[in-house]
Amino acid sequence: MTGADPGRIVQRARSLTGFLGPAHILDVVGSTQDEAGRRAGNGAEEGTLVVARTQSQGRGRLGREWYSPPGTGFYGSVVLRPGGDVTRWPAISVLAGAGLARELASAGIADVRLKWPNDCLIGGRKVAGVLAEAHPDGGYVILGLGLNLSFGGAALPLDRIPMATDLATHLAAEGDLEETCARALAGAVQAYSDSLPGLVVERGMVDSILWTRDEVVVGGVTGRVKGIHWTGALVLEGADGGARLVSDGEVKDAGSD
Repeated sequence: MTGADPGRIVQRARSLTGFLGPAHILDVVGSTQDEAGRRAGNGAEEGTLVVARTQSQGRGRLGREWYSPPGTGFYGSVVLRPGGDVTRWPAISVLAGAGLARELASAGIADVRLKWPNDCLIGGRKVAGVLAEAHPDGGYVILGLGLNLSFGGAALPLDRIPMATDLATHLAAEGDLEETCARALAGAVQAYSDSLPGLVVERGMVDSILWTRDEVVVGGVTGRVKGIHWTGALVLEGADGGARLVSDGEVKDAGSD
């Protein structure tokens, strides 16, 4: 898949959803998030998409680096202008992540899961990530989408090998990686668009693909995962049986170190 063409992927995604607007496909950027944010600050319309063949400073949630070698993945950011109550905006990560994950599952890939709030896993390994960065003063959100297509001969950093996977490993032999990526991109933005204006996360979107129902720790809070609240918050059941909403933090298995 080293020959994956982001132009073809974007063209196909635009044919699948009426949401995507002007597309800017670049060879190299520091971060598509920053480039899309710059364009949004200059008035770029909702749906504007920035895609790079490689990023020198790609980033994920919690400030982590997003490994972005050329020819191995899809790296893109979309300008969103959700309007309404900014306290509803955190739901965008879950909405987009669920939309992306559902498209991968519909491609026949087994064991696709959404790890709250924004990671897409296959067989417990990360294949895609969503990053929604809100700029309420500017009235926009930058939605980043990173999807591992095919690592091929790329040398992964040693710390990534146990945690990451690529789409090529799991797609059926007759599957089309570019088509599947395009559908994942379209699914992510369409899930957001369909939820407007309320940005409500429907239970049916995530119940069947939620990563775990076991006990987890999130930001110092321990509980058993009960589901996703309509706001996008994670619902945990504590030892006392009471429910608690968690809106920030990283989900870790309670049995892990």
